Amino acid sequence: MALKDLSESDQEIIFRCVGDILRGGFDLEDAEVLLGVTPDVLRAIEATWPPDDSQQDGEAFLAINNVLNETCEGLDALSPEVLPRIGVTREHVRAVYHRWARSHGLSWVGIR
Repeated sequence: MALKDLSESDQEIIFRCVGDILRGGFDLEDAEVLLGVTPDVLRAIEATWPPDDSQQDGEAFLAINNVLNETCEGLDALSPEVLPRIGVTREHVRAVYHRWARSHGLSWVGIR
């Protein structure tokens, strides 16, 4: 399974999380260190939404996993501005993250 197999609502939340990283006050200079991908990769993912994230060693998989992890658990997740920009609660994003992970056969979530 892959991102495209999730509900449209879940896909939209993940899309918003990617956009929030790109435009929401996240320091993009740290993107490659914290997310394992460059801002250009994130922009390409956003431009070709939904990306093919079916390969666990691919950039789209890595980017989506790490964007969701950063949104749920990263330092910027402590900022009260983050979730209003995404439009859902942190618990909702966390539930989407777990559904996305399970759709890839993963039993745990976290930075990769």
